[in-house]
Amino acid sequence: MTGRWPWPGDTPLDRARRVALSFRNALYEINPDAAMAIDDQVTEWGELWVVPVVETIDLQELVTIDVAAQHVGLTAKAVYEWVYKDWIEAHKGRDKRLRVRLGEAIELNRNLRVKRANRRRDAA
Repeated sequence: MTGRWPWPGDTPLDRARRVALSFRNALYEINPDAAMAIDDQVTEWGELWVVPVVETIDLQELVTIDVAAQHVGLTAKAVYEWVYKDWIEAHKGRDKRLRVRLGEAIELNRNLRVKRANRRRDAA
């Protein structure tokens, strides 16, 4: 295989996750029990992105920074940075934790990926 990475907006973390998921899916085809055992272990360690989940979400819902980060595949630190850079509006919950609209977090992440892809394309 040769050529360019097909998702130019990916960060190095995105690339690593795509590669890991490719191996996970291949292992699942060959040995589902081994794949599920690894899934169980890494999710216990907090790596929830490894196991695909189908869920219905409310884009207007105010969610904690941790939940938003999980949905966009980034760290909570990255989402906090968005808040502090005023790229996304945060609301303080009754428990004093910051919350963001899930749809806004997803849209901002998409826009940042498109910007990265365009910068990389223009630099090439």
